[in-house]
Amino acid sequence: MAIFKRIHHHVKYGEIDADWYDFFTSEKISPEIYFSGVDLDSFNQDKLLSLEKDLHQRNLVPSLHAPFMDLSPGSLDPKIREVTKARLNHIMDLAEVLRPTIINCHAYYDRHRFGGKMDAWLENAIRTFEPLVRRVERSKSILTVENTFEDEPTPIDQLIEKIGSPYLRACFDNGHFHIFHKVPLKKWWKILGDKTIHLHIHDNHGERDEHLPLGGGNFPFPVFFNLLKDCHHEMSCTLECRNLVDARKALKSLRRFIDPRV
Repeated sequence: MAIFKRIHHHVKYGEIDADWYDFFTSEKISPEIYFSGVDLDSFNQDKLLSLEKDLHQRNLVPSLHAPFMDLSPGSLDPKIREVTKARLNHIMDLAEVLRPTIINCHAYYDRHRFGGKMDAWLENAIRTFEPLVRRVERSKSILTVENTFEDEPTPIDQLIEKIGSPYLRACFDNGHFHIFHKVPLKKWWKILGDKTIHLHIHDNHGERDEHLPLGGGNFPFPVFFNLLKDCHHEMSCTLECRNLVDARKALKSLRRFIDPRV
């Protein structure tokens, strides 16, 4: 079984409050903090130092989730790429202070949107991610790229292979896979399993991104965790539910499947 070094739960920056902090500290898990573009535009040095202090006082080591709405690392439009690069570099600036274990970004290759021009997307995505990887290599963080609309693993696999750095790895989002996949789970995992060091775990019914606790939809979690038995490298995972009630349910369900070493 894969060794789960750390369990996280997703939380939006603007929603962090005493109840979320109590959940993280009492359950001994870590926050994965999502910053939207709006969050970044309203963020300043005082807020950054305050957040760092709150996390440090509670002995919480975060991961960070970069903005992704309307962004496109491999866009064929250079101006869209420039906006994307600015947003992702802003997250890197925050990471220098918050010192996260993981900085997670969306790969965002959609074969319908790009007309099947994966090679063009890949060339542009490499130009976007290579400088970010160089920044990460100077820290103790790892940059991960998450599947969203990708219906098979080749785009993410090729991006990681071409850049060729141990500081760029894959994040497997089982909920997104469940909605968009065109290949079996076992085949996806055969290609990307060794490159995957972070998981996003939530449930749905295969039609829309519901972000339910494990068991709330119909993703085959027993099959998935059985695949992880053949993995022997360290991973971390982030539960992605929409509220604290579901977060507690998801954590309880997850712990039935794994024996995390945290």
